[in-house]
Amino acid sequence: MFDRKETHTIKITNLQLESSNTIFNSSLVLTILNVLFFSYQGLYLGNFIYYGILCFIFQFLIVAVFFLPNIYFHKLERLINETVISSISENSETVISSISENSETVISSISEDQEGLLAKLWALQQDFSYFHAEINKRIEAITSTSVNQHETLNANLQSALESYVILAATLEKETKKMMAKMRAVSKNQEATLGSIGQLDTSIAESSKEISEQIETMSKNQNEYVGAIKSTLGNQLTYVETQLRNQLNSTYARLDALMSLHQMINLNSPLPIMHEWTISSDYGCELIRAVLNKGEGSVIDLGSGVSTLLMGYATQINGSGKVITLEESEEFYEKTRELIIEHELEDYCEVHLCPLKNYKIGGKNWLWYDIKNVNFDKHIALISVDGPRGDIQEMARYPVVPILDKYMDNKTVIFLDDGSRSDEVSIASRWEEEYKLISSKHLSHKGYFRFTKTV
Repeated sequence: MFDRKETHTIKITNLQLESSNTIFNSSLVLTILNVLFFSYQGLYLGNFIYYGILCFIFQFLIVAVFFLPNIYFHKLERLINETVISSISENSETVISSISENSETVISSISEDQEGLLAKLWALQQDFSYFHAEINKRIEAITSTSVNQHETLNANLQSALESYVILAATLEKETKKMMAKMRAVSKNQEATLGSIGQLDTSIAESSKEISEQIETMSKNQNEYVGAIKSTLGNQLTYVETQLRNQLNSTYARLDALMSLHQMINLNSPLPIMHEWTISSDYGCELIRAVLNKGEGSVIDLGSGVSTLLMGYATQINGSGKVITLEESEEFYEKTRELIIEHELEDYCEVHLCPLKNYKIGGKNWLWYDIKNVNFDKHIALISVDGPRGDIQEMARYPVVPILDKYMDNKTVIFLDDGSRSDEVSIASRWEEEYKLISSKHLSHKGYFRFTKTV
């Protein structure tokens, strides 16, 4: 390492000396050229002293610029080379010393490893000898065991042969038992075949009976289908009749409603005449009766649209007044408002009359409490649309027994809801007990018209 470093340093130094020599030679050439130039100027220009001085100054400057730095550079270079060479020498000695020590350590370690490897080889040789001896022992033991197993196998074969003989004898016995069972099964099979033959005969007979029953059922089915068709036909006829009646009733009510508007001039629209109110055909009949009545008051049992229609008719007739009895406070208030709305206060009056008990024909009856109602001596017309039908059986029956004293042979009574069974029963009793003459009208809900006999 030392030789290579020193060689490299010497090469650098030689290169620098060559550069210095080149610079020196260049400076010398320039100096000679300057001397020649200024000598030429002095000789030919005639001022030799002046140009000699300039040549000296210029030469001094060249020396100062080129030679003085080159001198200092050579000194600095020698100093650097001495320092580097000294440092390289010291480092080389240190490296060589370290390499010597490491070499001794490595050689010592290799020696120790060789001794360890020899010891391991000796131990492996001992282990191999031990395993070889063990394998020989195992082979001898296996050989001995094989002989014992062979003897045991012969004994087991002998025992198996004995068991086989016993099993063969047992199998023979079981075979005999099985053959006996098969003979018994064969006998049973013959008996079963006989039973199957009898069953086939029974099935054939049953099939015949079933066929006869099916034929009978088919005939009955045809009759049943015919009866169903007949029933459906009757029901269809009934439905058609009901629809026709409903259509006829609807047309009649429309005609009556149109006639109603022709007979009176309304001051305000009427409530819808449907369900709980009177129908238009019944209302139209009431208007005709009031217009044609003579002297006397009009009694309206159950307030509502009937009160307004008879009020308008009384206004046109010019005599009497409509007296309305109402059991419900709610309908009482609504009727009062309608009377005011239609400007009929001078022709209609409504009374709130809760129901109370009356004794008629030895039976208790619920009817309007009329103690605060003033009737005229003569009642010309009564419209019966109350009390409600659900308070008692024939709930509207008491009107004739209670008001009979105010009626004469000119009094006309109208009973609404004439299609109901209770009203039919009431009409029969009035005819029988009070000698009333009735005529039934098949309107929307039906009604009866009664008059007294002469």
